[in-house]
Amino acid sequence: MQIEPFITVLVTAYNVSEYINRCIDSILSQTYKNFELLIINDGSTDNTLEMLQQYKSNPHVQLINKANGGVSSARNMGIKVAKGSYIAQVDGDDYVSKDWLESCTKFLTSKKTDVLYFGLDSVDPDGRELKYGDRQVFHDRTIGKYELLALLSKNIIHSYAVDMFVRKDIFSRVGYPIYPEDTTYEDLATTYRIILQADNICSVSGVYYHYVRHRGSITNQKQFNYKQFSDLESIRVDMVKNLKGVKLFEYAKNFNFQIRMAKLQLLCRNSKKYKVEIKIEQKNIMSELPSELTLKEKIKILLLRVNLYSKIYPLIQKIKLR
Repeated sequence: MQIEPFITVLVTAYNVSEYINRCIDSILSQTYKNFELLIINDGSTDNTLEMLQQYKSNPHVQLINKANGGVSSARNMGIKVAKGSYIAQVDGDDYVSKDWLESCTKFLTSKKTDVLYFGLDSVDPDGRELKYGDRQVFHDRTIGKYELLALLSKNIIHSYAVDMFVRKDIFSRVGYPIYPEDTTYEDLATTYRIILQADNICSVSGVYYHYVRHRGSITNQKQFNYKQFSDLESIRVDMVKNLKGVKLFEYAKNFNFQIRMAKLQLLCRNSKKYKVEIKIEQKNIMSELPSELTLKEKIKILLLRVNLYSKIYPLIQKIKLR
């Protein structure tokens, strides 16, 4: 008889009073019961903490209130104090299907897994699936470490923190701080480092995580943000250095391309103001192309060569936000 693993579900919450009940209720209603719900309130200034207090009597719940330090700070604290052999993360405005833990833990025990990926979709605040939102679906299978790094580096699988279970000792191998603090795109900076430390990686079919998209979120912002631009460059430099350091040159090239494209997309939010910067970034992209390009990447390169990308990208974003 297989032993049911004890899971830590780590929820980070900051000013999500409108959504936090749906998030917490979706976790407490799980059909699988061998888990702790570790909630880190990151110094919310609305009534999020007050709403969380009502769950303190539940035996699954541990609530920690801390001064605001950002999502990475809250995640790092939660990972340190987590008691589970596996950790799964949920953002305080998102929610999960009630069979999430039961469906996924079967693979954790049967496959002796280090990292387990599961499906997610994107919904609006009312829970309606978004036509153009991110949707990530997997099959029941084992994924090789380098196969997964290739998929991440090509952005075929996104670098999220919330679509996987991670064995706690893997985080110890990554080193502290797990997630870089005071930075945006912390998932991008960390996911590949987790995968580098994992030996047995699996995925399970089914969509269990529902990612709520808000118009004010980083992915939906319309204006250029210098901090995001600067953070992406810092992540790019570290990632290329780290991957080249372990002889993964092609993955370094792929990530380099994806992050430079992300930087270009930020500049394209105000293409009239940043004409010079756009030209520089386009030149950098064209000078360091990956050895192999997907059809989607080839189309992007074609648009760059005919100087149309900065005009077309904002139009595509407008369509996605409708």
